[in-house]
Amino acid sequence: MNFLKHIATAFYKSFYDVKWMAEQRMNMWRAIAYFFVLFFITVLISGFWLTRGFSSKALTLWDELTDNTPDFTMSVQDETFRITDLDQPYRKVLDGNDGDGLLYIDTVTTSSVRIEDVRGEGQDDMPAIVITSKLVKIYDAGDEPVQTEYIKNVPSFTLTKQQVSDKIATFFQGTMIWLFALVGIFVAVFLGLGKLFYLGIVAWLVFVVARADRKPVTYWQVFTIGVHALTVPTLLQLGMIFLGYPIPYVYSAVLLGFMFGAIFYGMKKTPPTQIDSSVTKDEEK
Repeated sequence: MNFLKHIATAFYKSFYDVKWMAEQRMNMWRAIAYFFVLFFITVLISGFWLTRGFSSKALTLWDELTDNTPDFTMSVQDETFRITDLDQPYRKVLDGNDGDGLLYIDTVTTSSVRIEDVRGEGQDDMPAIVITSKLVKIYDAGDEPVQTEYIKNVPSFTLTKQQVSDKIATFFQGTMIWLFALVGIFVAVFLGLGKLFYLGIVAWLVFVVARADRKPVTYWQVFTIGVHALTVPTLLQLGMIFLGYPIPYVYSAVLLGFMFGAIFYGMKKTPPTQIDSSVTKDEEK
């Protein structure tokens, strides 16, 4: 409970209380723990925003792919892909945000399939997915496949159209939540370390200015203040991602504003600590 109380207090205090931020300069590890909790939550929020409705979109895409088709059965047996109860070759033009694409399925013909025949006239530059009994090829606007996957590498299975729909729904409604959380932790750790590395550079610049003004602080105290000062810039950055209008240098300007405010204004109202006093004594020597 004390940790959660610390996280909540650090969150709202970091919005306005530069005096409180200056007082926290001795608690670096508590500050870093707070930052990673904050950043993990922002990663989850931004990820949810970017992928919201992804489950329903996947099901909609599947329905579009199988629109007006019977309840077919697909299977992989003896390193061969088969689809029964489906008229083949099956050809479907898909509408997408980046333009049209083509899905072509022919598991009956044993001869090789030419991409020119798949696309047809007037569609020479259309991206295409070609599925045969032995392989899957993905084409971009060119004639050479950009990716080829062989059916022999796929484990044996048998699924009906309805079973595939049910599995897609189950994945996005259940498994996807945990997968999303794991990805969020991974992204939060690595991008969070990147933010702390950038903060380390900014903290050095602020430290140089503070020492030039004879402020009784160490580099790591400045860094700790900066960890709390990351709150508002991080949320502003998140807001700019949502709006789609990134503003250059806002992140750095706000970060510097909070750090200088805590050091040059917040510390005036903060009684000196033992380490602060030792810094002052070193200066006197």
